Amino acid sequence: MYTMGLLACGSAWTALTGNDIFQLISWWIGAPLSIAVCLWQLWGFWKVSEHYTTPAFPWGLAPVTPMVAATSGGQLAAEHGMFYHHAGVVCFFFTFIPAIPLFAYCYWSLWRRRERPRGAAAGTAWIPLGVVGQSTAASTFLFDAHLYGIIMFTIGVPCVLFGMYCFYQAVFTWAPYGPGWWGSTFPVGTLCLGSWTEGWHALSFGLLLLLLFHWCACALRFRSWQRERV
Repeated sequence: MYTMGLLACGSAWTALTGNDIFQLISWWIGAPLSIAVCLWQLWGFWKVSEHYTTPAFPWGLAPVTPMVAATSGGQLAAEHGMFYHHAGVVCFFFTFIPAIPLFAYCYWSLWRRRERPRGAAAGTAWIPLGVVGQSTAASTFLFDAHLYGIIMFTIGVPCVLFGMYCFYQAVFTWAPYGPGWWGSTFPVGTLCLGSWTEGWHALSFGLLLLLLFHWCACALRFRSWQRERV
């Protein structure tokens, strides 16, 4: 999450200031780190340690991170050359190849166990949407592939409904707090970005409002949790 946040922060500062030095610095730090973290996570899966016995959506956090670097690479390529484009393509497939089957496996495992993310982990049900939104943005910048976005957002509809079902039940019952609540925020942000790059501005604005709602719910529950501990 640190590398993902670093890359996103650099892109945001560049968007705010118009100076791409922020995005360049964050990319050169965040892109290699995202690859390293992703490889470390995949190696953990390969070893099948006891930490990975039960599939869970947070497994996908590390594999999704290179897709953020892919989006930044596509943006930087316009001004700084094809190196960033090619590096972005590598990062794109570095996420796409493991993340899609990994999330599919998590959904299948939950269905087989008749289970879903609950309580403090309810927000993690949104995490697979991160690859939907972020890869849509990356595909637009790297390949100008608008059909890809249509396909991914269509696939994402039932995933959104599942995420709403899990997370909103936790919100309305004021379930116990955990960091998993914040899993409901950044994927909605990527959907907002992906829909904006596709030109679906009304949808993007609606998703932005949804992101604000999720952020406020998480912040209020976190504050309530702090008071409960006193």
